[in-house]
Order: sequence, then C-alpha cells, then structure tokens
Amino acid sequence: MCRLDEESGLLGGRRRQDGTPSAISQVLRAAVVGGIGFAVGILVTKQDSTPIGTMSALVPPASPITTSKYTKFQPLNFQIYTGGAPVKISLEDGTNATNSECSDLSTFGSFNGVMHCYMGHKNNTRDVVDRLKIMEDAVERAYELSDKSADTLKVFVAPEFFFRGRNGAYILRRDQETLFNDVDGECRSEVCQILMKLENLVGNEKYEDWIFLFGTTVVSESLQVEDTWDYLFYNFGILFKGFDPDKTTHHGKRFLVPKRYVSNLDFLTPFRNVEDSTREVYQSNVPDDEQAVLNPHNLKHKRYNRRIWHTYKEEIANLGYTMIEYGWFMIEGITLTVEICLDHDARTALTAFLADAAARESTLIPSYANDKVDFVEIPKHQAQISIVSSADMQVSPTSLALSNGGTIILQDGMNQDEANMTWEHECFKYDWQFTGGSEVVQRNASITPTEVVFNYEVNRDYEKQSVYTADWKKSLRGVFSTAKYEPMISAYAPKLLAAV
Repeated sequence: MCRLDEESGLLGGRRRQDGTPSAISQVLRAAVVGGIGFAVGILVTKQDSTPIGTMSALVPPASPITTSKYTKFQPLNFQIYTGGAPVKISLEDGTNATNSECSDLSTFGSFNGVMHCYMGHKNNTRDVVDRLKIMEDAVERAYELSDKSADTLKVFVAPEFFFRGRNGAYILRRDQETLFNDVDGECRSEVCQILMKLENLVGNEKYEDWIFLFGTTVVSESLQVEDTWDYLFYNFGILFKGFDPDKTTHHGKRFLVPKRYVSNLDFLTPFRNVEDSTREVYQSNVPDDEQAVLNPHNLKHKRYNRRIWHTYKEEIANLGYTMIEYGWFMIEGITLTVEICLDHDARTALTAFLADAAARESTLIPSYANDKVDFVEIPKHQAQISIVSSADMQVSPTSLALSNGGTIILQDGMNQDEANMTWEHECFKYDWQFTGGSEVVQRNASITPTEVVFNYEVNRDYEKQSVYTADWKKSLRGVFSTAKYEPMISAYAPKLLAAV
C-alpha cells in the first residue's frame, strides 16, 4: 500500500505541547540487556540542531571496510499476505459471502473502495506470540532451503506490516507511560516482545552468515493535545545480523529502519459497519482496545512522525540499536540500501546518494564489521544489494541506486504473482515495468558510442516452497488472512556479489 499521491510527502510528526518526549524514544530502553533484564525510564529530550538531510559526526568518519569474507549472496524471500482480510469473499458457485475472519470484529475499513478488516487477536500478547511463531517457522523453512556456505551472505526479507495487530497498529494508550511494561525484568509490551524474541531467533550459530529484514512494525501513540484525534504513527523495519552466541553478542548487529513516507493506503479508513458508507472516527460503544486506528491521510491528520527518530538517534545508539536514516548501510564490507515501500518509489536511497555527491559535507552511514558499528562516508560506488519490504509496491527502475551488476530484492505483502518485466508506455514515455510479489532484479550498465542504457534481468532461478507442510490456513493462527494466498519461501540460487 504505497502509492505516492498528492498528499504524500516527508511529513513532520507532532510532539507533545508540554515538551515531554514521545514514547517511541523509550521503545528500546527495556531491551538494553538482551534476554537478561530490562530497564524502564523516561528519556531526556535532546534536540539536535543538525537539519534533516545533512549529517555531522561527533567523531571523524571511520575508514570503511573494503573487503568482505562474502563472495556470494542468496535472497530468501518470505511471501505472506499482510493486508486486511476482505469482508466479502467469492464462493466456488459464483456467489458472495461474508468472510468469517471478520465476523467477530465491530470496525471495518475501506481499501481502494473495498471493505476489509484488520486481522489479529484481542489479546495483544497472544497476537505478538503467534506472529513471532509464524516468522520463526518461515526462517526455519528458509534455512532448510538455504546455501550453507560460509562465503554466501543469506538475505531474508519479509513484507511490510507483518507486526501491526488487530487495530492496524499496536496502540499506546494515554494511561501508559511507556511502550514497555517491564515488571520484575519481564518484557511484556508488544514492541519489546518483538525485538527481544527476534534477537533470540537470530542468535544461533546457523544464522551467523545471515541478515534479516523482518518486515515492519506499526505503532500508534495518542497525544493529549489540540483535539481528541491527535496521534503519532510509527512504521519501522527491524533489520538484524545473525550471530553465534558462543562467539559473540548482538552488539552492532541490531538496526531500525524508519519509514519516511506514508501513503493514504497504509491504513484502512474505518466505517461503522460493512453496509454503511458514512465515515466515522470511532464507534462510541466499542471499547478502547477494539478501536481501529485512524487513517491519517483521509482525515487530514498527518501524524506520521519522522523527526522524532532524528531527535533520539543518539539515545537509540546508546541503547544498542543503530538507526538507518538515509537508506544506506554496510555489512562486513558489502554496500547495501534498505527502503520501506513508498520510500523506494520516492527514491530515498538514490536521492541520498546524489545529494551526498553534490553536498560539501559528507553523509555518514552505519558500517558493521568486527562486532561494532562505525560511521563512514557513503561510498562513491552505489549499492551491491538493495532491499525493499513493501505492501502493494513493485521495483521502480528510476529509483534504483545499484552498482553495475547490483541486485535489488523486494518482498511484497499484497502480491503473489511471479516476477516479470514488460516494456510499457506510461507518463508519455516507454520504460520497463516490473511486477511480482517476490522480485529479485539485477541491473547492468551499458555505455557504447551510440547509447547509454541500463539493462535489467529478472532472476528466475529459484525454488519456491510452502512454509508449512500441513494445514497452512490453521498455521496462520488467525493473525493473517487465509482468503488470499499461501505463505511461501522463494530460495534463489546464490550469485556473485557485484564487484566494486
């Protein structure tokens, strides 16, 4: 759900009027000590005067690692439908019926004019546990299909909106102090559970040569300012590097990827019921924990926060997480970009590269190697691997920031079609159009005396297997719709990394 429209843009979020830090600044406080204990606290607001779009370093930039132990990479795409469940479904006899997945819900929403409901459990803890189990099942299935060579970097990619809950987001209520409810060292809040369980998952010897983009997590925070409908929305990717806990720890291997652009299709627009076309904000007779979040676009309330991430960048780093704010990062000498859905269509990584080339001051990006993260200048070459987690988005050739022979890996949560590319006319010109749910596309540059062109190749060398060998619909545990398609893993053949 990531089409760029006239309302989309780089939207500044709203802070509390009393200057109190937004709760998202506390998301990582409880996860400082992985798997041992959790500290809860209110972070002190720190205003950074550096404008967004430039980067000043507290220390001189480090020298980037230019060599890597990896010579190949292997995309491992997790295909699962992460959109809302359709309220009406077609039966084999051609008639329509109400989808039983939506029968116990009291709030529905419109997506492209079609009624849907968010999937999930009333109990958020159960909701998170079941989603984590499905992710664990997918990772295990991907491992079974993966290349086991130590010189092959495995790249696991899940779609956008994997963690969002029954109401469209995990909602922080006004009577809660933090996103974490840390009681006697126990991690109880939704975001804390997600982060810590995923860290435990990747802390395994067999995932030492893996990186994981676990889709995105959506959180909404209510604010007591101006009117009763002020909310902040956070949609961020979780990107971890696997590690062997007998050799090392999680230090330097945990990244957060804030989504910069919000689409008017990222949220359902709530309605009173499936037959009523009158939009409402909330139903007064529905408990707070049964209220779907608002669509910030449709109600003209643009509360999609990005500046708060910049404000708390240093705090996030002190808590052991690294923020990827310009879409660029390096892993053991490999140059990568990562974008969340609409950010790809809006060319965030490519624009950052071009702006850095034009600016007098260098833009610094995180570079992981030797169990630590340094900040280095964006390389003069473009990415060897680009990663996109999306929902209703395809590869955009004009958004690519790939070196010669580089590859983009996209996993979508709204599409199961086989990857394809066609030469089509759009916006008064011909260009390549890409389609598919799991897309892996290589780009090569060609310069001759008569033309300068990019050539593209869709990778069709893969094995596609179901995540589940038994009843896959039952295995989705009521947190994802079964009305669309079966969860699958596409394991691509390893390929050489682009030379830079």
